[in-house]
Amino acid sequence: MWNKDELTGKKKQITGTINEKVGEFIHDPQLEAEGEAEQLEGQAQQKIGKLRRKTGETIRQAGKVIAGSGITSLLALTLLGGSLARTKAVELAKSAHAGLIVTTKIDVKPGKITRHCQVAG
Repeated sequence: MWNKDELTGKKKQITGTINEKVGEFIHDPQLEAEGEAEQLEGQAQQKIGKLRRKTGETIRQAGKVIAGSGITSLLALTLLGGSLARTKAVELAKSAHAGLIVTTKIDVKPGKITRHCQVAG
């Protein structure tokens, strides 16, 4: 299913094509150039939308892999526990799906501990 950016981008491409053709027909180089520019803008917006949609799909798929592999509780432990639990969770996550890349990072700041777990496939 296309998202808002993909739809808006496609609309701009169509509008740009129409403006370009009308500009050619009535011999208006300004309208023709505006149509071409609008087509390019629409193509860029549609590609951004597609990238956003594909990224979301990848994140959802990674979530399904994690949930389906039974490592959710171990990943939760990595947020609460020490390095041994974190190491086991990362190893289990890597073995859950061929080609899955798992990285972890812990940022310690004064008065605050933030833990990030990034899963990419």
